[in-house]
Amino acid sequence: EGGSLDMIEAIKSMTGITEAEKNQLIQTEKDLEGTWKQLDAIEDQINKIYDDIFKDINDRYYAIEDKHAELWDKLYDNIPDGDYEDETSAYIKKSTALTQEEKNLLLDDLAKMDAMNAEYDALQAKADKACADLIKQSDALYEIIDKANEKNQDIWDKVIVPCEPIPYDGNDVIAY
Repeated sequence: EGGSLDMIEAIKSMTGITEAEKNQLIQTEKDLEGTWKQLDAIEDQINKIYDDIFKDINDRYYAIEDKHAELWDKLYDNIPDGDYEDETSAYIKKSTALTQEEKNLLLDDLAKMDAMNAEYDALQAKADKACADLIKQSDALYEIIDKANEKNQDIWDKVIVPCEPIPYDGNDVIAY
């Protein structure tokens, strides 16, 4: 039996639609199985290319960060709730948990990591170019999936997904 078994089982349990509509959704899942497999294979290729291109810089970046991991933890563990800054350097500079020497170490690490941004941007452009054809293929497969699913949109609009009710404890307070 083709199609995603999890999705097919989910469709079978849906309410609010007829058996014929369920069968149509299941058939669509089966019809798209090969498309999803192609898409998975392409996305695996894309991920491998990106991983290969970024491996060296990521290793260097994390080596800098890991060198003083305990200080980074100390910094982040001691940021007061509700304290928001746009720049990590601001947290470091105003930290009361770190000594000046520790602040200097983190600021130096941060400068080294920030200096890698231009290199990251260049690698991103290289990875995007290396994957351009694969991304086009992926986009085309998503179009196939979207078109197949559009045909079923009226059915999906009627679906009532079964869910467990939340027990009411008698408390009138609603928490968001």
